[in-house]
Amino acid sequence: MIELKIPEIYWGDEKAVSLLGEHFTRRRSCGDLFYSGASFERLGGGGDAEHVEDRFDSNDMVAITTLSVFLEPHGAINLLTDSDGHWARLLSLIPRDAFWRTPEVMHS
Repeated sequence: MIELKIPEIYWGDEKAVSLLGEHFTRRRSCGDLFYSGASFERLGGGGDAEHVEDRFDSNDMVAITTLSVFLEPHGAINLLTDSDGHWARLLSLIPRDAFWRTPEVMHS
C-alpha cells in the first residue's frame, strides 16, 4: 500500500482523487512507476533536504524532464548558478510543507 497526501483542493472530487492515486501508484508490467513524473519530487532525496533547500541542483534539472518539461540550456545554467540569489529568495518563500499540508489519504 502506498501512502499519498492529497491537497485539500482535490478533496470531495472523486475523479481528481482517483487520477492522483493512479498517477502516483500505477505500475508498468516490469514493476516501475507507469508515469515518470510520479517520482519527480523525490529524486536525489527530495528538494527539502537542508543541503539543497532553496536552490536548484542537477537533480531538479532531471526531475523536470520526468514531467515532460524542456528547459533551454541557458535557462538551466541560470537556475543552477543563481549568481544574484534571485531563485534562492523565491524558493525560500515557499513553505516546506506547501504541498503536503493535508491529512493523509491512503490508496492501494
